[in-house]
Amino acid sequence: HLSIRRQRQMCIRDSFPVEAKLFSMDIAPYVTDEPFIQVDDPEIERMSQDLTSGSLCQMDAVGRVLNWVRSNISYACSACMLGEVGFIFSDASNTLKYRLGNCRNMANLAVALLRAAGVPSVYTGGFVADRPNSTTGHAWIAVLYPDVGWMEYESSYWMPTVKLVPTTVLMPQHVTFDTPT
Repeated sequence: HLSIRRQRQMCIRDSFPVEAKLFSMDIAPYVTDEPFIQVDDPEIERMSQDLTSGSLCQMDAVGRVLNWVRSNISYACSACMLGEVGFIFSDASNTLKYRLGNCRNMANLAVALLRAAGVPSVYTGGFVADRPNSTTGHAWIAVLYPDVGWMEYESSYWMPTVKLVPTTVLMPQHVTFDTPT
């Protein structure tokens, strides 16, 4: 976990809105639309603006988005989605519209909201080794910071059950299969 001092340093040094020139790489692929991450959806753009307006830094914007997703999207398995809305989806637009989804839905929505605010981010995943012999698949997000590179964040309910997401990287039980480049 990051120390509180390091978190403050990052928040002081990273700007919001994000300035592409501060990154050592092209961030365009990490702030654009994808099939399940509809950055250009008008409702996602509006929600992103509402959530991140007034953010003091990039980390503040990330915390606001993650806290909103965790507090406002109800967990639903595929069968539950089918029963509640009549179809199964994993895209950001439907997750926002129906306010329900699984870890993949929440990750896609968090990434879409962050990208709409200009914050470079990606969907990632692996499994959570929270029990002996666990092979539970799981999804979360990674955010690119100019000074430290990629930091992975929990975007759903695997963190402690309080409503606010701590400003930390993932818990040690999260094992990534694929990391951003």
